Amino acid sequence: MNDPNQFKNAAAFLSFAVEQLTDLIEGAGWEREYPRDVWQLRRLGYIPAAASRQLNFTDIQQRWLVDCAKRWLHWRLTVEEKSINTVSADLLALR
Repeated sequence: MNDPNQFKNAAAFLSFAVEQLTDLIEGAGWEREYPRDVWQLRRLGYIPAAASRQLNFTDIQQRWLVDCAKRWLHWRLTVEEKSINTVSADLLALR
């Protein structure tokens, strides 16, 4: 692998393969992702921008607030059909 582009392609493929295997092992969909404190948006069927690939609830210290935030953001994504950017901003406001 003398060509830098060949190395980049190999690294990108390896990253993709690891991501796919992790999804296969850990599962996808709301049933699997909802209990987690970090939601991987691709596992929920969203194709997010690189900047917002996940919703991270770990910075919220109060457990009761985490539970409420998860319920609210799940509602915002599924029922209100808000964008990932809007929901990410909502989560940031709760921290």
